[in-house]
Amino acid sequence: MMRILSFILIAVIAHFSLMGQATNKQQNTDQNEKIIKLESENQVLDQRIKNLENVNELKSIYQNEKINDLRNTVYTLIVIVVGLLSYLVYDRRSALGPLERKIAALERRDQSVIDTIEEMAKNNIKLVSVLFAMRNPGNSLHDEEDLADYEENVNELMNSPLFRTADNG
Repeated sequence: MMRILSFILIAVIAHFSLMGQATNKQQNTDQNEKIIKLESENQVLDQRIKNLENVNELKSIYQNEKINDLRNTVYTLIVIVVGLLSYLVYDRRSALGPLERKIAALERRDQSVIDTIEEMAKNNIKLVSVLFAMRNPGNSLHDEEDLADYEENVNELMNSPLFRTADNG
């Protein structure tokens, strides 16, 4: 009986060990399938990350191009403004040149007229009020008293050594 019992015991142990090997094989294949599945998912994630990196690089390139375009636009505007200001300065100077020359000619002519009237006023006292009005625009001799005061001052000046000429003695 002992033999039978030993045999049954050996059979039971063998059965459980074979069964354990079968379940171990099943577990190993399940684990292998899970590992393969995880690796494939990992590859998909790696591909997505690479795609996102490419998209970020493209966005960066696009932004750099936009910044360069904006910079070029600003430079263009600066050049246009400087050009316009330069033209305005040139145009003002070129437009004012003939006017300045005419004003200078008129001032010379006025001075020569004043000089001529001064010479004539030495001999004709009535030209004194004209001379006063030309030298003092806005002021004129309105009444006889002002004219008499002015004529007296002019006569004093005319008789002074500064205005004496060989003709007056």
